[in-house]
Amino acid sequence: MTIDKKIRAILCCIVLMMPQVFWCQEKITIKGSDTMVLLVQRWTELFPHEHASLQFQVTGGGSGTGISSLINGTTDICASSRPMKQVELQMLFDRNKQSPSEVRVARD
Repeated sequence: MTIDKKIRAILCCIVLMMPQVFWCQEKITIKGSDTMVLLVQRWTELFPHEHASLQFQVTGGGSGTGISSLINGTTDICASSRPMKQVELQMLFDRNKQSPSEVRVARD
């Protein structure tokens, strides 16, 4: 096999493997508090590298936006600088049939 054919074979293998690389990646969306967006972004950057297939998409917009997105299922995690209201907790429970977990990560 000539060098030219070897290079073509290697390129073909790489091209055939590309979709598998993209399919293996998982994206976690985190939306919410503008106050917390830089902190959350930093946490995602420090996430262990042994989870290289995991990608994070962090956006602000406000706590209310994050909570609404969590309720309607368009984000995986809500970063909120306030506790969820009882009506928001109920809406989230009605949608998912389980109570959400709130974790305090900082105090202002």
